[in-house]
Amino acid sequence: MNYWSLSLVAALLLLAGCAVRTPEQQTKHDDVHYSSALSPYLRDLKPGASRKEVEDYLRARNIKFTHACCAATYLNSHLSNRAFDDWIPLRDETRPWPCGTADVSIAFVFKHLLPDNGPRFTSDDTDILEGIHIYKVYDCF
Repeated sequence: MNYWSLSLVAALLLLAGCAVRTPEQQTKHDDVHYSSALSPYLRDLKPGASRKEVEDYLRARNIKFTHACCAATYLNSHLSNRAFDDWIPLRDETRPWPCGTADVSIAFVFKHLLPDNGPRFTSDDTDILEGIHIYKVYDCF
């Protein structure tokens, strides 16, 4: 290998090394991305809005969401109700450590106002929005 070829390979390796983020840099980058994804919802949807208002807002913008439970429990919320959350998936996050993968979503946490009628989770148009959060579900074993 001649001098120019060796120099070119060294320069390419140096550039590739500079382009790779450390895990801390990647986490910081992701957090900025998640905050920017969350901000329109925090701006447009306020606590106290009904589930119907929130879901109509999402449908009007063709935003796909699912019903799931328990984000409030894991977000250390004071809520202990049986209302489903609305989740908007953002991405699958992968990190090079145990429990390194996570499904990242925006969770709309609701409070169920109707009388308690059993242990089932429910979804009712009158449920009240309590908060909007970034929520990560880690895949550990």
